[in-house]
Amino acid sequence: MKRLLFIAATALMLCAACSKDSIDTNYDKLILGNWMEFNASNTDDNYILTFKSDQKMGRVDAVYTPRTGYTWHQYAEFDYAVQDSLLSINGTDEYGNVFRETIQINSIAGDIANVKILLFTVNGITDPKEQGRTLLLERAPDKTSDLVGTWSGKQPGASAIEYYYDFKADNTMVYYEKNGSTWDIYKYESYHPYGEFIAWLWKETNDPSAPNVYRGYQMKQSFSKTQITCTRRILGTVTEEFIMTRAEAKDLPAVQ
Repeated sequence: MKRLLFIAATALMLCAACSKDSIDTNYDKLILGNWMEFNASNTDDNYILTFKSDQKMGRVDAVYTPRTGYTWHQYAEFDYAVQDSLLSINGTDEYGNVFRETIQINSIAGDIANVKILLFTVNGITDPKEQGRTLLLERAPDKTSDLVGTWSGKQPGASAIEYYYDFKADNTMVYYEKNGSTWDIYKYESYHPYGEFIAWLWKETNDPSAPNVYRGYQMKQSFSKTQITCTRRILGTVTEEFIMTRAEAKDLPAVQ
């Protein structure tokens, strides 16, 4: 009987050890990709963190602007390093602000990362709203393959201006907007769709005064092969919804 108990106890210990060893803590690989704060849709604090294999990290912040009623997205790229469960982020944004952040990775399970911000400083000054926070990040898949192609629609409201978006596979985008009997055309150098919350971002090629400012929509969206339904906040809690329908390149206006 004692021998059986000993065998059973040994088996339990081995099982527990196997269970512990099966937890993947290879965080330098697990962290790669796009991450968004969990359930952060429709707030002023949305952001996407993109960790790349070359130890570069991109951060996109959604900032609500009451003056214009639109959401502005700013992009910055920093260096990062992973040492065991500690993630260090350092860099300077386009305005010269120096950021330093240390994050404790508690766990990454599937598409959810549980992390705690141990240090968060801007120009050497601690940000008390960020430092000490424990938060959940949700993996935000790249939606480029769903978005590539031509889409048509009308702007919400009384104007109902017709437009086309032509999202190209090389991440450039062309926007067509009807102006009376003619069409205006705007070329953008890049767009980046993330997850289910931010549809895309683009940077204007004709805006040299703010070369790193990305402009876009803060949206919740639903994709199908033929339609995208988008909802964006424009003033406080006021939202507007519009629908884009899949079109073909031959439908695009001929613009001289």
